[in-house]
Amino acid sequence: MLQTNNNQKPNILPIFYDLGERIRNTWARYDYTEDVLAEVAAEELSKAKLHTQFSYDDILMLALSPDPSISAYQIDSPFGDLQLIPYRHARFFI
Repeated sequence: MLQTNNNQKPNILPIFYDLGERIRNTWARYDYTEDVLAEVAAEELSKAKLHTQFSYDDILMLALSPDPSISAYQIDSPFGDLQLIPYRHARFFI
């Protein structure tokens, strides 16, 4: 699993950044045709083997992070499912 820094926060964002960039690069070869995005993403996600790179605790630490750039804003209600968005691109997000 990942090592933590001095603040005891694991940095798993580079893992998601790399995955997002692989998806973006592959999808770009298809001229960002929406019909192939799901297939491209599924293939890259399968190759990434994320379950071997970090633990549930790492995800929890990410969720508890004060970094507002990784969460989706819920305007209508302060209660609900927290959506973590560790990678953003103009055409898709993870």
